[in-house]
Amino acid sequence: MLFRDFIIYLTIFIWVIIPFRQFRTRFFGYFLALAVMDLVLFTIDLFIPLNSYYYYLYGTIIVLYATLFEFKRNSKIIIVLVLFLFVSIIMFYFPEYAALSQIPLHIIITVLFLKVLVVYYSKNRKLLLFHLLL
Repeated sequence: MLFRDFIIYLTIFIWVIIPFRQFRTRFFGYFLALAVMDLVLFTIDLFIPLNSYYYYLYGTIIVLYATLFEFKRNSKIIIVLVLFLFVSIIMFYFPEYAALSQIPLHIIITVLFLKVLVVYYSKNRKLLLFHLLL
């Protein structure tokens, strides 16, 4: 149990430090959302021992909000609210399919980061390791 707790605290510490490194970049919101999501979900899991998978599903929607770089704020809010409603309906009526609803969200996030990689490469003719790791 001690090693597991060490790993949990270490990952939370690392996720909290990363947004400071990305401050004033367009990736700041993404890393901040991941850090806050990790902290909040760990705290919720301490006090309310429910299946934390559902909380991560909602957290993924918030992370998606942070990755919609080229959308206007109102459009991003509408997309997120529709996704919250859609995911809530799935979790309430079809909880066995909740895991499947997270797959398209991660595919969208991956495609958005691939777009960032391709656009940066087409402009600068360089590949950044940071973009590849994202």
